[in-house]
Amino acid sequence: TNHKARFRRGTALARLGKHTEAAADLNKARRALPQDKAIRRELKQVQEALKVEEEASRNRSGLAHLRQKLEDMPDDSFSMQDAMKEVERMAKQLPTSSLKEVLQPDEG
Repeated sequence: TNHKARFRRGTALARLGKHTEAAADLNKARRALPQDKAIRRELKQVQEALKVEEEASRNRSGLAHLRQKLEDMPDDSFSMQDAMKEVERMAKQLPTSSLKEVLQPDEG
């Protein structure tokens, strides 16, 4: 049925990392088949992945903002050691790939 197809497509999208699209399909399938445990389980996993992505995005934005703020400050108005400690503290909350994006942004 259409609901099973939505479940399969939602599952495939989740495996491809397209969690927002996957959630849309899985929510439609869940509304049609609210008792289906497989749909509920997959939707829960996708929702958890979306939460992780959202948190990582907030952390990346915060680190990028801090980096820009540090670059804009005159050299004598802050302690580089204190600033690096703060950057390191925030960086521990990021996945490795996100940290690389912040510390070495694309120049172009």
